[in-house]
Amino acid sequence: YDSPWWGSVPYALVSIVLYVVGIPLVATVALLWHRTKLFTDVSVMSRYGDLYKLFRAPFALTETVLMVKRLAVVCVVMFASRTPVLQFAGLLVIFVGFLVWHTRYDVYHERVYNSLESALNLAAVAILGVGFAFMAGKFPDARTRLAFESLAIAIIVFSFTALLVAMVAEVVLWQRRRAARSRGAVYDPFAADIVDSVRQRVSDVRADQRERVLRDIVAQIVAVDPKLAAVVTLAEHENHGNRSSDVPGGSDGLGSVSRDSSQLAAGQLDDAATVASTDE
Repeated sequence: YDSPWWGSVPYALVSIVLYVVGIPLVATVALLWHRTKLFTDVSVMSRYGDLYKLFRAPFALTETVLMVKRLAVVCVVMFASRTPVLQFAGLLVIFVGFLVWHTRYDVYHERVYNSLESALNLAAVAILGVGFAFMAGKFPDARTRLAFESLAIAIIVFSFTALLVAMVAEVVLWQRRRAARSRGAVYDPFAADIVDSVRQRVSDVRADQRERVLRDIVAQIVAVDPKLAAVVTLAEHENHGNRSSDVPGGSDGLGSVSRDSSQLAAGQLDDAATVASTDE
């Protein structure tokens, strides 16, 4: 700690306050302050949307959590560099913790982002394990060392492959979003969140219970907007293979209108999920 080091301390402290602490703190305060308007107020979405629109509604603060994660990684690497075992343990706790968190809750709207985050955390844990083996340096023979070196290379290749696959999938999602907007789809994160929640959790429901769950969901929607009852009735007829003539009103009356409304509603809901779950 010589004089040049102490001379740079004030600048370092200012940088820490402004960037390391300031940016995450301001982002967190802004999101908490507008927490009831994050998905309903256009001005809030346009100003702060980049901080949370990739994430499901219950996890709107995930970007701040990820900033804290990066800060924790840097702190462990820098301040525990003289104690490799402590450094390894700290990094392992961070990456395993976030791996479990992402795998358990799927915080992103899109499955591709959840898969990528889990894959990279898993790769980081694997690299830590291989690095710890090299740090110990007790390989019984050259063949074992070569195996660990090959494993490290394979993990790196896996990570870059996961990134490449995610990039391709993101381009596909972007094209779907453009197509949805060309059809007049509205940006509706609430609709996207509902669709995404059903899509992720429907496999957890027993097969013999899915019809009852579906009817409960439909009943809640109709209770909020009774006008959708005709659309629901038509959809039930179509799902049972009935012709349009079996629907009250015939193909030229209410049945035709309801069918158009059903297709439009389904298309708009799916489009909203596509638009809302993809970054600009």
